[in-house]
Amino acid sequence: MSRRILAWASLLFLFAVTAAGCSSVEDKRLYQFLNREGFGRRYQGDATTENYASVGDTFLLSSSVYPTEFNRPAQIVDLDGTVDLPEAGAVHVAGQTEREIEALLAKLYEPYYEGDLRLHVTVRGTGKVFFIAGEIGAPGPKPLAGDLTLVDAVFAARPNPLTANLGRVRLVRGDPIDPLVVLIDVTDILETGDTTYNLRLREDDIILIPPTILGSITNFVSVLFSPVINVLAAVNQFLFATNTIQFQREFF
Repeated sequence: MSRRILAWASLLFLFAVTAAGCSSVEDKRLYQFLNREGFGRRYQGDATTENYASVGDTFLLSSSVYPTEFNRPAQIVDLDGTVDLPEAGAVHVAGQTEREIEALLAKLYEPYYEGDLRLHVTVRGTGKVFFIAGEIGAPGPKPLAGDLTLVDAVFAARPNPLTANLGRVRLVRGDPIDPLVVLIDVTDILETGDTTYNLRLREDDIILIPPTILGSITNFVSVLFSPVINVLAAVNQFLFATNTIQFQREFF
């Protein structure tokens, strides 16, 4: 009997060790996959420091030395991150800054042209956005245009004056290694003028404006009675349509 118990214990221990090993292997594979594929967009940079090209941006190339060859109409950075350039064909520019693209093209065209081409690259970002959600009138992605701060973004989104808790606004800045979540009291900024936490926004930042206690109660009641309100609205619409038809029959 003791031998049987020992054998079963050994089997259970072996099974547990094997399962733990498989689990660690799977966890490692998952982490490797996320490290390659996750954590946001493929082409990243800090557009507030120096503009860079991403999919959907407008790309313009010009040269003061060879205007005929290079001064072409603006084009959109394609889905694969490329633009079609004279003689070079499809050139991958996504993820690179304007200065980096100029250096790349100078090297690329060096065998064809002599001297300094004086290439000038302009990228107009239309695909760069941040996100805002919560107790506001206009949630969703917003274009990141110019020098935009958190207070700018909050009030442009029209926060609900009755339900928006501006004392506990969250700014979420994602990162695979060191994500940042900042709790910001916008009301304090307005009352004291201390703009320490009026942070300048970056691409893909997320702003969350939570509800106040009153807002939470209002949202709960709205969800709770939403089916009843929808039914009453449908009944009211049906009665209005019926009365309209009856009125038309009697007087017309």
